[in-house]
Amino acid sequence: MARAGRARALSAPGGPGPPPGGSRPARVRRTRDRRAGQVRLARRLQPVEPRPARRVPAGVGLGAVRRRPAVRLRPAAPRVPARAAAHVPPRRGGGVRHRRGAAALPPRSLLRRGAAGRRAVPHHARRAAPPRRPRAAGPAVELAQSRHRSRGGAVVSTGTLKRAAHGVSRTTGRITYRTRVLPGFLIVGAQRCGTTSLYRALSSHPAILKPVLHKGVHFFDVAYHRGLPWYQAHFPLALSARRAGRAHGVCPIAFESSPYYLFHPLAPERIARDLPGVKLIALVRDPVERAYSAHAHELARGFETEPFERAIELEEDRLRGEVARMHEDPRYVSHAHRHHAYRGRGRYAEQLDRLAALVGRDRIHVIDSGDLFADPEPVYDRVLEFLGLPRLHDPVFERHNARPRTAPMPAALRRSLESYFAPHDHHLIRWLGDTPSWHR
Repeated sequence: MARAGRARALSAPGGPGPPPGGSRPARVRRTRDRRAGQVRLARRLQPVEPRPARRVPAGVGLGAVRRRPAVRLRPAAPRVPARAAAHVPPRRGGGVRHRRGAAALPPRSLLRRGAAGRRAVPHHARRAAPPRRPRAAGPAVELAQSRHRSRGGAVVSTGTLKRAAHGVSRTTGRITYRTRVLPGFLIVGAQRCGTTSLYRALSSHPAILKPVLHKGVHFFDVAYHRGLPWYQAHFPLALSARRAGRAHGVCPIAFESSPYYLFHPLAPERIARDLPGVKLIALVRDPVERAYSAHAHELARGFETEPFERAIELEEDRLRGEVARMHEDPRYVSHAHRHHAYRGRGRYAEQLDRLAALVGRDRIHVIDSGDLFADPEPVYDRVLEFLGLPRLHDPVFERHNARPRTAPMPAALRRSLESYFAPHDHHLIRWLGDTPSWHR
């Protein structure tokens, strides 16, 4: 009777009842399930750098265990069962308590993923692991390899990212084209004559504004159908030009460099019509060396497949009727005229005469590339004088965009080309005011 009375007292409302939170087996079961869920969540988190194990002072009393060494990162093993992974985190002031018979695991902070995506697995829970994989390369190496991996795992090339950025910039430029400046001078050619080197030297001048995206916009030769607003969208904002002018006390000038302008049959007329008052800079070089360099350039870019001697023989047939077709259809872009005119582009004097007839001789400045690379300082000063700008800094003069030669030019072919260009070089003297550097 006494035993039954005690049972009724325990179950009666207001009596002592079971301890809060349920019986001890239920609490242990809930703790184990909660910790197992935390382990699974930690495995899905983004990779983070492993942190050193927190030192836990040795506990005293019943249930205290010895201090365990820090857990090292190992290759991921098969998933650890929830029963083995569940554990109770260490208390700040004492030892680690474990359910009797449960495996002792390190703190949950050590169960995160490593920097290379590997999971930290204790020694006693580790099974046969696969061979260690090399650690993933850092962002700098991936960028050098022109590859990027997004969070979703997709691989995107740098070229794709650059094209996307250029597309956004062009869209912004078209919207704001009315607030942008037009160029005050152009580098019109010739191809493979040092235009990139001169462009780099001039673009470092504080009062000279380069295009937003590319060195050459190529509007007046192959993109004229896009319209002048499209062209103006490639240049800096007028606000930026005014700031540069106030900072240096001069009127800044925007420019671009498209070496095809000088040789294109329609570009001079378009320039004279759309940019009245613009100044033009042309560079010339030994036409024999220019033709050989142009062939190596087109060969490397995939626009040429024939050897140099054979390409010279085919030039006349390749270009036959192309200029007439370009006049008939202004939107027509001739591949042969642009990429295979090795001798045609070296006839500098006739191209300069056609340009002067439309824009005026006083607005054209011709540079001998041999003088530019031999003694750049006076050549640079004459360019600034032609543009009406003071010298505000000392630029660095370097060769850019050079192509290595695979083999020397055959001597017979060189003599043939020198004989072909001799009368054209003679007419060039009146443009340079001196004998060309390749004949000195």
